[in-house]
Amino acid sequence: MSFTEFTNLAMPYINFIIGSLIGLVIFFKNSEITALKTNVSTLESIIKHYDVEQFKKNVDLKIENLTLEHKKEIENVFKRSEESVKDKILELSMPWLVKYNELLDYEFHYLIKLSDEDLDKVLNLLPHNRQFIETQLKDIKSGKLKPLN
Repeated sequence: MSFTEFTNLAMPYINFIIGSLIGLVIFFKNSEITALKTNVSTLESIIKHYDVEQFKKNVDLKIENLTLEHKKEIENVFKRSEESVKDKILELSMPWLVKYNELLDYEFHYLIKLSDEDLDKVLNLLPHNRQFIETQLKDIKSGKLKPLN
């Protein structure tokens, strides 16, 4: 068999095989192009429906809510610590306050019985407390404060 005869006999088969391969390649490429077009159109529709401003609002609201929650927690911590500090201060200072109040009662009882000249001498020794003492003595004498025994 000569080359020409072989070519004439085999050429339709070779053309069929080459055509089939080219067809398969074109088919796969077309399906890839179709898939890409579908993905692009889906992505475009997502982007069109995606509202950036709404997303920003949602993020801002979430941040604001977290900030408010933390603010409330911090306020509660400060409130509890403030209450415990007040309680502790009262607990520690109560005996001292009672003694100090007793001393003040005695001092005012003593000061109220002094003459004006002697009271002036005592008040000159206490320049920082002079106004307070004078006000308290006036209130005791006027009846605003309970009289001392």
